[in-house]
Amino acid sequence: MKARLVVLLLLLSVSFSAMTSPPDTVAGSTFYVGWGGPGNYTTIREAINVTSPGDTVYVHSGSYHESLTIYKSIALIGEGPESTIISADGPIEIYGDLVTITGFGIEDNGVRFIDATNCRISNSTIAWRDHGIWVKDSRNITIENNTISSLSDESAVYLDLSVSVTLTGNSMSNMGLGIRGTSLEHWNTHEIESSNVVNGKPLYYWKNANGGNVPPDAGQVFLVNCTNVVVENLNINGGYAGIHVFFSSNNTISNNSVSFVEWRAVFLYNSSYNTLANNNVSMNGNIAIHLESSNHNTIADNEVWGNSKSGIHLTGSSHNSVTGNRVSGNYGGILAFLSSNNNTIAENTCSDNEGTGIRLGNSQYNTITGNTVHSNGFSGLSLRDSDTNWIEENSVHFNHYGVYVNASDRNVIDNNTFSSNSGDGIFVDASEHNTISGNMVSTSGRNGIFLNDSSFNTIVNNTISHNEGSGIRLKASNLNILLENTLVGNGGDNGQGFTWLWAVAPFVVLVVIAAVAFVVIRMRKKKEPEGPSGLHM
Repeated sequence: MKARLVVLLLLLSVSFSAMTSPPDTVAGSTFYVGWGGPGNYTTIREAINVTSPGDTVYVHSGSYHESLTIYKSIALIGEGPESTIISADGPIEIYGDLVTITGFGIEDNGVRFIDATNCRISNSTIAWRDHGIWVKDSRNITIENNTISSLSDESAVYLDLSVSVTLTGNSMSNMGLGIRGTSLEHWNTHEIESSNVVNGKPLYYWKNANGGNVPPDAGQVFLVNCTNVVVENLNINGGYAGIHVFFSSNNTISNNSVSFVEWRAVFLYNSSYNTLANNNVSMNGNIAIHLESSNHNTIADNEVWGNSKSGIHLTGSSHNSVTGNRVSGNYGGILAFLSSNNNTIAENTCSDNEGTGIRLGNSQYNTITGNTVHSNGFSGLSLRDSDTNWIEENSVHFNHYGVYVNASDRNVIDNNTFSSNSGDGIFVDASEHNTISGNMVSTSGRNGIFLNDSSFNTIVNNTISHNEGSGIRLKASNLNILLENTLVGNGGDNGQGFTWLWAVAPFVVLVVIAAVAFVVIRMRKKKEPEGPSGLHM
């Protein structure tokens, strides 16, 4: 009888041990949280505080409202994501090496790996208002079989300046994956399988590929160091990022629909000789089509409308062709900033944008030609801190300013039609050595052409008619050349008006002074002995 009792007690002991032992235990001691028996801890933080590297903290089912920061190489194991809940107003932060987290429901906070290496999070459910999992300045991180959702406009998983991250079997909802970096290794060292899904559709991350077609069922696309890849006929609806192309060339992105993406719908970074054509990019939360440090690309015949920021935006990108696009109802239309030089912006229709239809900022040698730009809230065309650009043969009407030029020199505004703009047809501020020629400027709500604090400009052969204010108005603007302009029926002047005399008056004074000086010198020369003349005409 005693022998049977001993066997029974041994079996019960083994069963109890199986119930309380963590799965996937690692070498070292195991500390328990939430069981309530001897040697157990009531909070996860208390158990972590007594661990040493290589130990395990096993957390029984329950709800734990606490913030956690982990510096030690430990395993933190929950009984299951449905039953073991960690909630706090702040993320779980992991620093250091060899940290494993598995089997938790992480609510109202996320997980951050910061300067971490060789860490893993798996089989957990994560929901937070910021990035669900944020991997920053880290290496060799594994994110596996998690359900992740962002409760705001941030990504479910964000890889920030990190290297060699593995994503397998994760389900991301609302937002998807975001990647940020400054060098190629921040993009092309990861292992990201199509077993990851974004809003129920596969995430396709291709690296170092030459050729091939991305499957049409994509929920999100990343091309990294790829050539000759075709991305077409996709319908991406929602998520943090749509189609992103990094360090890639000669790829084609065409006939796709990308909408309701929160950050960049279509984004090219350090990528050249790609073609973006016939896409519908609409209703996105940020920039629709963005090129950064990307040259010699073609952006043609896209429908870009209803986006919260720019429709098409070039940053530090040169020698691109932006043609035949219809860009409407965005915050800004087509923008080229920060040394985006030698681009051609032609034959586009930019309308009903809240700000400017086409805008250059700190950019040179661009050609803006043949565009129809109307009904934009600020200006049809705008140049700020931008020199030596050509604005030719555009039709610009029903904006506030037709063209707004600020702190921009040596530009040519030639053979455009400016009509029915509610402010000035052509407004030039603090700018020099520009040429305004051959334009038709009519029915402006204020002046046809207005120069403010601007000198050494040439205004020649323009037809300026039926503007509410002056045909040509100059304020604090000297030494400009005004020739052969036709002014008809403008409200604030008669013919050339006083603005013409004001403009040329300083010039006339200088000519008179020069003539008087010349006569005085000649008269003095006649009184001197004959010799070589010091003045050659």
